[in-house]
Amino acid sequence: MTVFILAGGESSRMGEYDKPHLEFYQDKTILGFIIENLKEDFDLKIIAKDKEEFKYYDIEVLTDLKDAGPLGGIYTGLKNTSSQYNFFLGCDMPFVSSKLINWMFAEAKDRGKDGLVPKDGDFFEPLISIYKKSCYKPIEKVISENRWSIISFYEYIDLDFISKDRLKEVDSFEYLFFNINTYDDYIKAKDEILPEYLNKWRN
Repeated sequence: MTVFILAGGESSRMGEYDKPHLEFYQDKTILGFIIENLKEDFDLKIIAKDKEEFKYYDIEVLTDLKDAGPLGGIYTGLKNTSSQYNFFLGCDMPFVSSKLINWMFAEAKDRGKDGLVPKDGDFFEPLISIYKKSCYKPIEKVISENRWSIISFYEYIDLDFISKDRLKEVDSFEYLFFNINTYDDYIKAKDEILPEYLNKWRN
């Protein structure tokens, strides 16, 4: 089972701060923390604009499509994967556990659709989602039409959805979907949420 971490490029910067490489726990960066938590259970790959920037993480790095945003990252992963089902995760979501990903893989296979995406009302979470390899063709189509929304290919595939609240129940963690978008988010994640997360898994 393959997990792709979208590390992005310019879009992952918060002013002068380079999001994936911010110090987070002990000697690990945010990205390093995610990798450490998932590497024992999955075939991990990073998708990024610049391979050189991520060479020290000791996992395979795939070069993202130029100027295609996160949609291009999903396309790059699906185009290069040998797995039927693939999990995509943003590098700014450090509290997604192996337990949750394994549960979502099992659920996606049981439902037999083209993917499994968390949803809250009309709001999707496309970067904590599972997509089948065959989804790369519809993505190729929308890219050729210059449609860059990350969910623009959804209309061409048979997706299934799951509520965010259900996934919080599975993982037993309220901050599962916490996203580090700003420096204030980073401080909150590191100083307030991370201790709770570590305590959860120690117990």
